[in-house]
Amino acid sequence: TVSGISAGGLPDGIIQSADLATGVGGKVLQVVSAHKSDTFSQSTSAGVFYDITGLSASITPASSSNKILVLFNINAGFTTGWRGSFRLVRGSTGINIGDASGSVNRATFSAVFTGSSSQTEQVSSNFLDSPSSTSSLTYKLQLVTEGGTHYINRSNADNTSSTYFAGASNLTLMEVAA
Repeated sequence: TVSGISAGGLPDGIIQSADLATGVGGKVLQVVSAHKSDTFSQSTSAGVFYDITGLSASITPASSSNKILVLFNINAGFTTGWRGSFRLVRGSTGINIGDASGSVNRATFSAVFTGSSSQTEQVSSNFLDSPSSTSSLTYKLQLVTEGGTHYINRSNADNTSSTYFAGASNLTLMEVAA
């Protein structure tokens, strides 16, 4: 007979990650997500990074040696003929971005382009971040373009007839044990 254990098992929160044996790395310790189903529009200036309302999430790692797996997808509608992209940011620092080259905008994707006003593009990515921190970390997604007005979860034309579709965007953070 073991005391303190009911027929249903251990109560939630009774075992912490520090209680696990060494060598059990790779376990997902916590998951935080942001889901955006509403639309977003932004009038932009070339090369300026704009936060996307509703696509940010915060997580506090249990250990500075743990990693954060970031997964995201964005449904985007760009003004026809204008290029744009997105950047993943931790705090105020761009992460998972391209190297500097001349005056290029350093982003997570090289370019997104919609060929018609009723077209949208879905972009998605994942990144295993090593923040070396036990402080609260905020991850967010930003929009950068060459100008024009651009949209999240809708097309430029914003057609609402039954032959068009509404999309959603997501950001998910997973703490992974070292």
